[in-house]
Amino acid sequence: MFDFSINRNPYDNLELSSNSYEGQGDYEYYEDGIRIHPVSVTQFIQDCNDCFRYEFNGAVVDGEVAEFKTSQNKWVFFSLKDNQSTLNCFLPLSKLSVELEDGMKIRVQGC
Repeated sequence: MFDFSINRNPYDNLELSSNSYEGQGDYEYYEDGIRIHPVSVTQFIQDCNDCFRYEFNGAVVDGEVAEFKTSQNKWVFFSLKDNQSTLNCFLPLSKLSVELEDGMKIRVQGC
């Protein structure tokens, strides 16, 4: 087991501490007295996907297709845009139910 603390710069209250048990690192950051426990990239993406599925389940979005392309004959990438914003989208080619092309107005449902 080991403990250490690092101040990133003298003007920053952010400290890094570590407790290691059997080779497993467990890092906790303290900022302004608040304990923050970081997660792995994989866990973060899973948490974000779960949040989107929960919050936006059944969401319906209308927009115009832009920058449509396929990759490796497996993936579809495109932007869905309106006159103010752009949403980057991707899905497996096998899930595409209609042929898309730039300029098409489409409705996207689900997460």
